[in-house]
Amino acid sequence: MFIKVLFITLWLMLANTLQAKEYPTLTMGVERVSGSYIGRWERDKFLDGLEKELSRRGHIQLERGAPFLLAVSISGYSKNFGKATGKFMGSRQYRFKQSVRLKARYEVFERRGRELYHGTLPYNVRMDTGLSLSYQDAMMKARERMLEGLGERVGERINERFHFMVDFEDQMDGQYGSPQPKKRKNAHKRSGSATLSSGGSLDFESEKTAKKNSWGDLKWEAMYGKTDMHFFRPQGRARFTVVKGKSYSSIDKSYVKRKKLSGAPVTVPDHSREFRKGTVLVFKTQEGHYGKMKIVGFKRKGDVKRYALRVEWRLF
Repeated sequence: MFIKVLFITLWLMLANTLQAKEYPTLTMGVERVSGSYIGRWERDKFLDGLEKELSRRGHIQLERGAPFLLAVSISGYSKNFGKATGKFMGSRQYRFKQSVRLKARYEVFERRGRELYHGTLPYNVRMDTGLSLSYQDAMMKARERMLEGLGERVGERINERFHFMVDFEDQMDGQYGSPQPKKRKNAHKRSGSATLSSGGSLDFESEKTAKKNSWGDLKWEAMYGKTDMHFFRPQGRARFTVVKGKSYSSIDKSYVKRKKLSGAPVTVPDHSREFRKGTVLVFKTQEGHYGKMKIVGFKRKGDVKRYALRVEWRLF
């Protein structure tokens, strides 16, 4: 009887040892993605690839104010540059080819600035877009695929160290307690207003307008033709949608998070009057803040390209 009880006890101990450890989902923020010729657009494409790879396993999510931070520095060189043209179905098409050797140095820090680990990732790729409408379009598509691919490779490396990050976080909680949110030195304003001229861009956090491509969260543009149009164009990773049948004052953060937001332009003919005083939009900024915006008026001065839009908004 004793031997039987001992056997059962040993079997249970072995089963518990072999049982897979369940790990929670971690959150990680991105402190910087830098390097030669790495601007905001390139950073966004890199993050698209990184987020895609991290979400594939589902252990790590990218969020602001997370207990871990990632810093990436990208360097490299190109060779064998080539361009070609041809015709496809009667129209001229363009092709871009280039061999690129990149090197990404990545570092992961914990919330108090202590480095967990770092590494260097070589990435050799042949940029080739196939057929495009112009050389510039072909080059942009090739570079987009290259940066997304590099982001995915870095994501693979981070996923490989997931268990190490979890164990490290457990140790830090035991020594220092649960992580406390960091105080932001330059906290954004919760609400604001602006007059946005045709062709202008708006950044909600800074409450500034400008006329630069790929700047800010939203661009207000005019389209000319038989029917003059205006449209909102989300910039970068920003997302929007128009809200109908709900008052501006009743919209809160939970409502915005439930809405299906899109990065596609919202286009309306000027004669339709759909963009009128009181129109409400909800959005998510490039920095990840949710908010709501209301059109409070228009300024019209002759031609459609001189139309200006007056808006007010609130960030949650």
